[in-house]
Amino acid sequence: MKQTFTLKHIKLHLLTIFVSTPTAVNKKFIAINSQCLRLLIFFNLLVSASGFSQTYFQEGPFRYEVISEENQTVRIIEYNEWGISSVTIPSSVNFSGNIYTVTAIGDHAFMWADLQNVIIPQTVTSIGNSAFEGNQLTSINLPDNLTSIGYFAFFDSRLTNITLPASLTNIGWGAFDMNWDLRSVTSLSLTPGQNPFMDSYNIDLTIPSGTAAAYAAAGWTGFRSITEVNMASSEITEVTFEGDTFTYDGTAHSIAVTGLPEGATVKYADNGQINAGTYKVTATVSQDNYNDKVLTASLVIEKAEAVITADAVQTFTYDGDVKNV
Repeated sequence: MKQTFTLKHIKLHLLTIFVSTPTAVNKKFIAINSQCLRLLIFFNLLVSASGFSQTYFQEGPFRYEVISEENQTVRIIEYNEWGISSVTIPSSVNFSGNIYTVTAIGDHAFMWADLQNVIIPQTVTSIGNSAFEGNQLTSINLPDNLTSIGYFAFFDSRLTNITLPASLTNIGWGAFDMNWDLRSVTSLSLTPGQNPFMDSYNIDLTIPSGTAAAYAAAGWTGFRSITEVNMASSEITEVTFEGDTFTYDGTAHSIAVTGLPEGATVKYADNGQINAGTYKVTATVSQDNYNDKVLTASLVIEKAEAVITADAVQTFTYDGDVKNV
């Protein structure tokens, strides 16, 4: 379903900019005046004239926006289910016969959803502004490949400890503020971005060996304690995950990881398909003392050829009725 941006979309986007920027907080009530509305209308007409459009769709309680048709990636922009305390965000979603990978959580997507537990898939690399603001989360496992956390992303929750992945390069202002029970933060990054923790006097910070100067330069100060530890990580190697093609026969077909090390386990998402189509399968390989390895491959099930059988010669006696073979 194609949807063209409307004035409402543009206005909401600009409002997000106004209220998300700390220096503009006091301006949010005067932002939409008559002059601004005229500007918004002009911009809406300009956008409409250019033919710019974006694809949105709903699957289960999640509303999605397509980021890239070429790469088949989407972000979750809205969560539409209430009264549920725990949610698992899918790593991929099927829309119009295509499998899209969930790589982002959009601005305000789960804001004030009253969640106590959320599982974010390893495919997510970006979490937007206020994405989980105002929930009841006590812990959160951030994806290993996460690069960006937006303003107020986990503002006003109940987090007690956080581990920030090594891939994280940008953390927005106030991302973890108003988590009054937060006592422990472990940051794996060797090149930290700006310090997002304003009230850090009750927090024990753990960082990689030899990075104290870099963290201090980025404003990571005022913590109850700062400890450097050796965080050298190990990667799982020699594991491969290749796609395969099958012909529909009414049974489930799957693909599997090869070269799995002893003691390692693997979990699959979207594997074991029956109907004809192309499926993007995700395999997460885990092993003690190693970082999880996330692999993807395509499972293709082709349509079967219809087989019709009949006797080569069929003889009938004329009786005035139509005969079929």
